[in-house]
Amino acid sequence: MKYSFLAGLSLAFLVLQFISSQSFCIIIPAALVILVVRNPKQLIRFLGFITPALGFLLLVYSLTGQFRLGIKTILLLCGTSLSLQLYFGFYPELSLYELLLRSGFPKKPAFIIYGALNYTLLIKPLVEEIMDAQRLRGVDIPKGPAGLFYLPALLIPLMVRLLQGAEYLAESLSLRAAPAPCEEDQDIRECF
Repeated sequence: MKYSFLAGLSLAFLVLQFISSQSFCIIIPAALVILVVRNPKQLIRFLGFITPALGFLLLVYSLTGQFRLGIKTILLLCGTSLSLQLYFGFYPELSLYELLLRSGFPKKPAFIIYGALNYTLLIKPLVEEIMDAQRLRGVDIPKGPAGLFYLPALLIPLMVRLLQGAEYLAESLSLRAAPAPCEEDQDIRECF
């Protein structure tokens, strides 16, 4: 019951974020207070992860002359991510899969969400490999806003690698599900 309440609270904060543009005045402080009381170490780790991304967004918006829109975007992203963090980081002793199951998710959708979020952690090493490969080909992708012009040189190989990885995973899952072959002298009932 408490896990379902937590999922409902997180979802309510998310919906409120998109209904009212001024809701960040309530959502961000409330989520910060709840997370500081419940799990301050997780909150510090989360803020260390999201702060550089928000700073980069603000820089890009500032360089394009849309500082106010950048502030609105950052507040929306901050409120949304803190709302999700209420759900994902509130019970660190549970794995995400167990948390989804206890919240009432069916097993298959819970596993799909869990697998998708875990698979995103593999993207960073892939991006670094692709950048090294492009550098060897003579395409040096600069860091910062100038790197946005080289995005196709990064995204196309990344999508190909991700699709190859997904195909490999699907193939290995289908092979695990296949029945073992029977030997000639073995009873047919023992094979299945």
